Amino acid sequence: MLEERALVSGVGNHLGIAFAQIADRAALQRLSRTDELTGVLNRRAFLEDLERRLAHLARMNRSAALFYVDLDNFKAVNDERGHAAGDSVLRTLADLLRRESRAGDLVARLGGDEFALWIEELDEPRATATATTLLASAAALAPQSARAAPLGISVGAALSDAGDGKDLEGLIARADQAMYPAKRSGKGTYAIVPGPAARGSGGVAAMTSRNAARGARPAAPGPAPAYDDAKEIAAAGSVAERHGLATRADTEPEILYYLAEDAAPEVRRAIAANRSTPPQADVILAHDADDEVRCDLALKIARVLPHLPPQARSRVRDLTTEALDVLAGDQLPRVRRILAEELKNSRLAPVAVVERLARDLEEIVAAPILEYSPLLSDDVLVEIVTKVHCNGAPTAIARRRTVSARVSDAIVASDDVPAVAALLANPSAQIREETLDQIIERAPKREAWHEPLVRRDDLGPRALRRVAGFVASSLLISLRQRGDLDEETAKAIGAAVHRRIEDESPPDVTAPEARARQLHASGALDDALIAAEIRKKDHEFVTFALARMAGAPAAKARCILESRSGKSVVALAWAAGLSMRTATLLQRSVARVPPHGLVKAQKNNEYPFTPDEMSWHIEFFDG
Repeated sequence: MLEERALVSGVGNHLGIAFAQIADRAALQRLSRTDELTGVLNRRAFLEDLERRLAHLARMNRSAALFYVDLDNFKAVNDERGHAAGDSVLRTLADLLRRESRAGDLVARLGGDEFALWIEELDEPRATATATTLLASAAALAPQSARAAPLGISVGAALSDAGDGKDLEGLIARADQAMYPAKRSGKGTYAIVPGPAARGSGGVAAMTSRNAARGARPAAPGPAPAYDDAKEIAAAGSVAERHGLATRADTEPEILYYLAEDAAPEVRRAIAANRSTPPQADVILAHDADDEVRCDLALKIARVLPHLPPQARSRVRDLTTEALDVLAGDQLPRVRRILAEELKNSRLAPVAVVERLARDLEEIVAAPILEYSPLLSDDVLVEIVTKVHCNGAPTAIARRRTVSARVSDAIVASDDVPAVAALLANPSAQIREETLDQIIERAPKREAWHEPLVRRDDLGPRALRRVAGFVASSLLISLRQRGDLDEETAKAIGAAVHRRIEDESPPDVTAPEARARQLHASGALDDALIAAEIRKKDHEFVTFALARMAGAPAAKARCILESRSGKSVVALAWAAGLSMRTATLLQRSVARVPPHGLVKAQKNNEYPFTPDEMSWHIEFFDG
């Protein structure tokens, strides 16, 4: 008996050490990818991620932009106010770049006072608008400036298209070279270099030189034209001249209102992004036929709303709310998603708009609001869990900072496997004892619930003993190591550990996980093999193979496949480098996505979502 106890104790100690090492390794990996001072990606992690994004970009035939951002007059701050003040400036700039980026974008500190930003789905007009916005936002750095040299930024941007393929070095070289004309033009400016398809055979140097000849455009391009001159430009000027008027904060409101119906979409985009645009024009732009106009407008309005002064006339608020409501019902999910991401933490947003976004059938729209918004009542949350047919809605609600017992009851009643797993993993979720009993009753056949059940600290002795009867050996060890067990429960769990060790045979080297690992190591895992294994119905192997190919934990891949969410399954297939044809097969045969939730391919069997949308669906399962 003593020898058996020693054996169990020894196994437990070794497993405990192994789990601690795995956790430490994961923490170290996160730290190794992050800039210690600012919390954004470091140079190595950024370049690794950028290389993967370029490969996806080539496959999806879409555009993007790499922005290099360099602080102007940063040395003067260090010299005059010390390095602690300089560190504060770097953190402020990192926060600024995070605020001006979207979910799925990459933000990094490359070293010193150099930062980088990677944004997908940008053409030249939108890259121009982004650069202009960055320069305007840099005004927030002014209070931290040295006395004689105001802080600012210069931006060099390189557009990327499918022609870049895997030419990471060429893309970086173009962004780097774009910075030189920006700096030479007096700082506080930007320059943009087009991608390979636009450059044709001219080469990087030729296009950089041509961009420099045009001149980098400053954030504040000299004094505003006289009113009559501005009217003439708005009515009969060139597109470039009208765009210049549309970007200025000091253009007269009636001129901006007139330009809201300009024939050129790039002018209307600039009006949509301009914070000086009158709200009457925003209402017009909310109905604009150009998708990018509405996206830029959604981003601006959502960011301006919390900063409207308390004394703002009710007419201004009414018009702003009207534009928001129109955008919240926009036919393009990306517009609605921008609103959701920006309003998710707001206490000042119109409740009706927030509730409309929360009820959205697109998970990518509803989930941020459902997880974070402080404006949603329990009545609304319960209604959404029970009546709204959005696959990810219950899971997002289960992750809220506070989940009442009433909402928890509704989630458990839905029997949504990922949602209940998220609820169990949420330490602040209030779950009644009777509800926990219901979960434990169903848990033996729902492996995704096992680990969060073991981790919960509100399980009583009886519940712990029931859980010990069906969880895996590794989780039994975790149960046994809890410090809150009474003697009887500790003995019962110890006996369960001993029985499990005796019953479990050594792993078969031909098991699905081992086979997936070996094939991945040999480079044999590809689209054709996965499609063949799906048809053979070897779902276990497919799960482990997808996890390997996507660089994700097997538990995460399994949870995505069990979610029955077509969007999430398609995103996993995309991350694994599979074709959309195989992603469709995966939805039907492995994930068993219901017909109404199946995601269909675009023409030519292309993926129907943008890379940042698919990245969001993958990251949603990080918990």
